[in-house]
Amino acid sequence: MKILGAVLPLFIVLSIAYESSAQTSAWPMFRRDLLHTARTPYSGPASPVVAWSFQTNEAIASSVSLGADGTIYFGSGYNAAVGDSSLYALNPDGSLKWRFKTGSGIFSSPAVGPDGTIYVGSLDRNLYAIEDSLTYGKLKWKFQHLFWVYSSPAVAEDGTIYIGGLDFNLYAVNPDGTEKWRYFTGWCIFSSPIIGPDGAIYVGSKDHNLYAFEDSLAYPKLRWKHPFGTFFDGHLVDSSPAMGPGGAIYVGTDPYGAAGQTPVPVDTAFYAVNPDGTRRWSVDVGPDGTESSPAVGPD
Repeated sequence: MKILGAVLPLFIVLSIAYESSAQTSAWPMFRRDLLHTARTPYSGPASPVVAWSFQTNEAIASSVSLGADGTIYFGSGYNAAVGDSSLYALNPDGSLKWRFKTGSGIFSSPAVGPDGTIYVGSLDRNLYAIEDSLTYGKLKWKFQHLFWVYSSPAVAEDGTIYIGGLDFNLYAVNPDGTEKWRYFTGWCIFSSPIIGPDGAIYVGSKDHNLYAFEDSLAYPKLRWKHPFGTFFDGHLVDSSPAMGPGGAIYVGTDPYGAAGQTPVPVDTAFYAVNPDGTRRWSVDVGPDGTESSPAVGPD
């Protein structure tokens, strides 16, 4: 599978989303900003062309993130049983800068912290912190999860890293790689967390809930959880939330992903939740649901 350089200039001109001091580049994390709006102020050509391509040895599920100097970071290997399980760093011209090998595939999308540290989860059950040392990726630390990591990390202004695990937990990790706290949900967390302007953390779980937390330093304080259904009724939250103007949170649900369970299709599968955790509205999107993560336009 190829990463196309043309992807980068394809971004559309849109208004700038909420950004904190953690915004280190044009696209430092999954869905670009801490609210995961997936929009950018940059424009591209009317007719895109392929500038270059780069071939890895495995399929690529990870999304691209950019460093402040334009370095392109992404993971290779979409499941645990792959050979090319690596975080890649490419130069802006598409040439290989370095490759950091992990113990299993990287489905998670990397996030670039305020100091340039790259954070990424791996299916080898670790969250990695890697320093770009120009000619190689230098391991700063790795944090052991109890199960595979599909979620992409979000880095707060104070350097705390938030990420979900398939061991049912949302983790908060200190900048030195030690555990700050964890919160046990009712099922696996594939969803990637967002961080609101007030520091609240929002994440979905396969237990059919969207969660809102406050980081109370030594523990997570549950602000609210919004239920979309009951156990395996077709409202699993694999989608990553996005926040729009006024604090509304948008997220999808889907009927897939439980081993040994037959999917339960439902039509009402995309939701808007108010900042206080009440439901604003829902939309019918068809029986396959919405596993995709939403983007929020400037309007």
